[in-house]
Amino acid sequence: MGRQASASALPPGTQLRELRIREHLGGGGSGLVYLADHSLLGATYVVKEFLPRDLATRASDGQVAPLPGKEEQFEHLRKKFLQESRMLQELARPRPHPNLVIIADAFQENGTVYLCMVHEASNTLGDFLAGKPKLDEERISAWLFPLLDGLAHAHARSIWHRDIKPSNILLRDDGSPLLIDFGAARWVHPDSEKTLIRQMTPQFAAPEQVLHGELGPWTDIYGMAATWYYALTGRPPMQRPLPDDWQTPYLERCSERFLDAIDAGLALESGGRPQSITAWLALFGVAPSSPVAAGLRPAKPVDIKPRANPTWGMDTEAITQLGGDIDPGEGEPMGAKSDQSAVASSGLMDARQPRQVSRLAMLLAVGLVAILLAALGLFVWLNS
Repeated sequence: MGRQASASALPPGTQLRELRIREHLGGGGSGLVYLADHSLLGATYVVKEFLPRDLATRASDGQVAPLPGKEEQFEHLRKKFLQESRMLQELARPRPHPNLVIIADAFQENGTVYLCMVHEASNTLGDFLAGKPKLDEERISAWLFPLLDGLAHAHARSIWHRDIKPSNILLRDDGSPLLIDFGAARWVHPDSEKTLIRQMTPQFAAPEQVLHGELGPWTDIYGMAATWYYALTGRPPMQRPLPDDWQTPYLERCSERFLDAIDAGLALESGGRPQSITAWLALFGVAPSSPVAAGLRPAKPVDIKPRANPTWGMDTEAITQLGGDIDPGEGEPMGAKSDQSAVASSGLMDARQPRQVSRLAMLLAVGLVAILLAALGLFVWLNS
């Protein structure tokens, strides 16, 4: 049966073991997302199907296979996709955290891999912020601190999320937050796969993600601080340096201490940020595992206009870069994109870097002129 050069979604009614596809929710560069009903349990799940659109195709019989010449990349990313399921399983030990996405199952079918997550009646923080609400410290704290408690849970297992942003935070119908999409996460353990991909969303990515620096809890702290800076100001923290008085318009709604803690999480140098969730919570005046940090003071439910095409963790905003040499230290691609161009596109280039780029450009220009003059002189000499 001939293969079609497409990565079309499975139609409603398709049976995947005990799951029956109800609808296609959306997708991103690495696959597709469905809503599915379990025929035995009567439960509803979100199903992520690994189907990288640039590397694979689906036949008319539903089977997935890598495109010619893309087999090695496909297999590597398939292993990374499976690693996400193992990370989520690790996060559920000894019990699931109430503010982190919960995996229910993972299986292989149709030549690919499927992850099943517990479906939550919710919508994203990004959708809520689209209405340009005026948030105060009480509202933000009711979402932020439970999320930080979840991040501390992940960090204790050496898992860094690496793609925190409004669209990866769900707000449940009861008002509680949920951090989703660990597809870009790094799990530091002996059996973890070295990855050939670098996935990030430039507006919320820490500088070390762009510059291949050392990643750690401080990387997620930047992403979380950038998210809530955006929630307050309506813009990501791409202007550098941030204005000294950026906090002034929000002092009526937030305490100076709260805003200073957000600002500390936005330091460009990773060493200038709090190095752990515990240290960052201390700047807010909150102790780890306190009732506030553990989410025992839930946020009030909010009215959010539903998204027309929710992706539930299959990212359409993040940049995914494939290929390149593997850095033995971090396992990130070294040849996918120039660091300077990546930093410029994310707005994270500090005041020193433009001068370095200008100096390099000047030297290259002088060298080019010298070569052209030498070639011209040789030409004149040969024809004289």
